[in-house]
Amino acid sequence: EMSSTHKGMVLKNDLIQLKFIISTQNKVAFIIKKKYGKAHMRNKLKRQLRAIISKINPCKNIFCLIAARNECKDVTFLELKTKTLELFNKIT
Repeated sequence: EMSSTHKGMVLKNDLIQLKFIISTQNKVAFIIKKKYGKAHMRNKLKRQLRAIISKINPCKNIFCLIAARNECKDVTFLELKTKTLELFNKIT
């Protein structure tokens, strides 16, 4: 599902919400709420998402904000990777 805001675009699926705007440089930020779990769980998810993002080359000059939903707890790394890459493929 894709919707636009006054400053950018939003893509989302059942695991990830991806907000992006055109920027002067490539940046990625992560939002994982405390409701997701303790710090070690949130940090592990951030490491996994960073590993996924590092393997792809998103379009240049895009600021991405990746918000993880609580459903990420119950999926494997491969499922998380597949769902995240689906969203990034919609950008290009």
